[in-house]
Amino acid sequence: MAAPCFDSDYARIYDLIYAGKGYGREVEICISKAGLADSGGHILDYGCGTGNHASVWLDRGFRVTGLDINDSMLDIARKKELGPQAEFLHSSKIDQLESQSLDAVCMLFDVLSYLPSSEAVQELMDHFHRLLKPDGRFIFDFWYEPAVLHLKPEVRTAHFQDEFTRVRRTATPTHFSNEKSIVVNYEIIVSSDERELKFEETHRMRYFSQAEVADFLNTSGFKCVKFFTWEEPEREPNQEDWSIVCFARKDERP
Repeated sequence: MAAPCFDSDYARIYDLIYAGKGYGREVEICISKAGLADSGGHILDYGCGTGNHASVWLDRGFRVTGLDINDSMLDIARKKELGPQAEFLHSSKIDQLESQSLDAVCMLFDVLSYLPSSEAVQELMDHFHRLLKPDGRFIFDFWYEPAVLHLKPEVRTAHFQDEFTRVRRTATPTHFSNEKSIVVNYEIIVSSDERELKFEETHRMRYFSQAEVADFLNTSGFKCVKFFTWEEPEREPNQEDWSIVCFARKDERP
């Protein structure tokens, strides 16, 4: 049996591992690319994790509904007490959200690549189409097929630490090209002055071409506007860009 994905042990060190991630810059790019007003809109942060993107959206004056499949991550997000304009719910609650109530959906940190099947991708995009207001915006990132095939997955070890905790994470990938997926096994050691904890996680990641993503969007009633990169938002993605971003608008269903 595979080790769980984002287990409670991983959730507790998640913010330490990603302390250097540019959450603020990514939200600013989303606002700019999607042409969102500076404040007042309602954002769905799907795959919200521990609420770090949501915190930035709130600072910019937006209302945020965060959905995630992981209860441990949601508990951490809620404990941050980000205020009355933030709500964090399990992703199974998506059916309970009001139709045409959202100005934008953001699904960041390659959440698309975690979806287990094409059917799951299509079903989720159908939900987003229902929830968005007319001409609503949809922004998401994903693992990009040309880059995965060119750069190739490799074993990587990274170290993270703060005043109290040290983390060593080794990622060992296995490429299943017939499934267009990579299974990444993480071996993690968390140490402090008091103790050392070792555990493993297994993450299955899918990768996509631009054409595949555009087909998903079109089927659910979205118009694909632009693919770009976080590093250089005005540049077209190429085979050096492992993860790329897509901006789409809600359109009439075909």
